[in-house]
Amino acid sequence: MKKLRPIHIFLFMCCCMLLLAAICYLMPSTSHWFGNEIRTPQLTEVLELEADSALTTTTPISECPEATTTTTTPISECPEAPTTKAPTTESPKAPVIDSIDYSVDTRMFLSVFYESLQQADSMPIRVVHYGDSQIEGDRITMQVRRACQQQYGGGGVGLIPLHQTISMRTVSQTTIMNGEVQQTGEGPKRYMIYGPKSNRLPNGKGANYGPMGHVAYMDDSLVVGSEDISVQIKPTGKDKHPESYFNRVRILQSGDITTTVHSSFIKNDNVYAIADSTSYLRIDFKGKGEVYGISLENDHGVTVDNIPMRGCAGTIFTSLSSKQLKDYFSQTSTRLIIMQFGGNVMPYTDQEKEVTQYVRRIRNQVQLMKRLAPNSSILFVGPSDMIERKSGQLRTYAMLPFMEQSLRKMAIEEQIGYFSIFEAMGGEGGMIRWKEQGLAGSDYVHFTRKGADKVGELLAQWLLKQD
Repeated sequence: MKKLRPIHIFLFMCCCMLLLAAICYLMPSTSHWFGNEIRTPQLTEVLELEADSALTTTTPISECPEATTTTTTPISECPEAPTTKAPTTESPKAPVIDSIDYSVDTRMFLSVFYESLQQADSMPIRVVHYGDSQIEGDRITMQVRRACQQQYGGGGVGLIPLHQTISMRTVSQTTIMNGEVQQTGEGPKRYMIYGPKSNRLPNGKGANYGPMGHVAYMDDSLVVGSEDISVQIKPTGKDKHPESYFNRVRILQSGDITTTVHSSFIKNDNVYAIADSTSYLRIDFKGKGEVYGISLENDHGVTVDNIPMRGCAGTIFTSLSSKQLKDYFSQTSTRLIIMQFGGNVMPYTDQEKEVTQYVRRIRNQVQLMKRLAPNSSILFVGPSDMIERKSGQLRTYAMLPFMEQSLRKMAIEEQIGYFSIFEAMGGEGGMIRWKEQGLAGSDYVHFTRKGADKVGELLAQWLLKQD
């Protein structure tokens, strides 16, 4: 039998692509088979030759730098779909809300946060940033944290899970179990309030997922030997950014677990003071119970948590334990809660009433946060521009402008801050222009690393009144 070589695989792939191209070229765009309408993508669609023809906007993005080569792979979404129906082929024209006062500077609703910053030199100030996959890996959050810490002091990256399944740009983390390093899909058993329903805890609403919305279980009935876990943490970028330096570790856990934080010299209610964390930190867990997170922080200045929830629409907080959330916000002196959601519902939303229902659910989440964290300001960050392909043309999702307006109106009525990424990108078609400059991925949904940094910088500038 002839040995299969790489050249054979390459030639086979070329033949497949030529065959598909021929089908796209020869078949009509619409045909009817057995009484059903079948649509065949045209060659121009596949090659994106008409990518910009559907967009007519003159809004520039003057703040965007010249494009540079970016190799970041966009993160794929796993939408937490609010409905099971597929997107329709017709996109209705989005309604317009005329009652919004765009002159309102919603930063005036963040007074609690701004006042707390004046005490940051003598006490810790916590910022908790919740979001969907746009903030995974410390994207966007990193720039906000660095701006806050450089201006008001502090250190550490804040809350991280026991076992990190998404690499971060600011900290390197290794989990060892049974003497073996655990890869992304391994490690202790985890349950999450977001993502596939198979990952949920069996006790339903109000279950203990902790402030990150997911919990790691230490129980040798699930994985042999998982009652003995070692976590090794090494901050990256030291000597460059304040987040590389932290002087205490906070452990969020319950059950019969003995924790040893190496190089620590003071322990008080699962908060450990440490001598030096700039090169290496090791934490050993032994026993059975639940671990909700590890916080790398300072005893003064600003700490910013990055809590991504891939595929989440932001409507899950009312399903979390109110006590756990309230205790965390209180114990960590949380003074600002950022909620960045909305993008995951767009592919499944094409009617005004669906947007209205979603915003009503978000309002419920905001009102919950206001009750649980009365000493905190709340900032909602609206979705970025998102592009869909219709009849071979790229265009902003029809309901996205209405979604953005509805969320802004809700924020003003609830007296919370509101930052519009959609507006910062230049409105409709912004994602296409950002992609041309290397700031967005080929899915026209996620940002490249450079683009995420840009969004984080714009958010930080707005938040810290640097515009």
